[in-house]
Amino acid sequence: MSKTTPCKICGKPAEGRKIYCGRPCYAIGRRRPTKKVCEWCNETFELPRARAKGRRFCCRKCTTAYLNVEITKVCASCNVEYKGKRLGVQKYCTPCRKKRDAYVPNSKLETLICPDCRKRRYATKQGVSNISRCRPCADRKRRKRVIKPKKPIVKKVAIKPKKTVVKQPIENTVEKVVTPHEKKILTKDEKTKLKIKNLFDMVKKRHKK
Repeated sequence: MSKTTPCKICGKPAEGRKIYCGRPCYAIGRRRPTKKVCEWCNETFELPRARAKGRRFCCRKCTTAYLNVEITKVCASCNVEYKGKRLGVQKYCTPCRKKRDAYVPNSKLETLICPDCRKRRYATKQGVSNISRCRPCADRKRRKRVIKPKKPIVKKVAIKPKKTVVKQPIENTVEKVVTPHEKKILTKDEKTKLKIKNLFDMVKKRHKK
């Protein structure tokens, strides 16, 4: 009699030295889930070991709620405290940010305003004449542009004028006069007679020679 051991997951008897009773219990055992606690809602949730590293929240709602919370930050230029969201890398307060936007760092750059969205941007003096719109507005206009189909190339050919043929009326009263050089239409009997005659002439010529 073979010994049976209970399955690690469901408790059913497993044959021989096997740890699991079947394939589904084996798949569950191979996952090896790890338990973690969410930093926002403090609830425990299970994850496979491959995904557990660096996971802090149980779902997307908890991550958005954590990032949208306003916290106090210190401005990098004026060292004044201001409120801002955790989401994004924001280093400066609003007045310092406006000053930095108005300031052109390079003397070679020129300020340009897009005619569609009225946003400010910077470009070199060489590119001012070529670029008038910002990149998203230019892409939007390029998509709307309709490409006209090319006209087919037509080769010019001199057309000759057609000759006008005037049909003359046929007179039924006048009989045709058959000339001697014109060929006559022969019947079958006449054709056979001509063939025989030609043969006799050929024989006579041979005898004479």
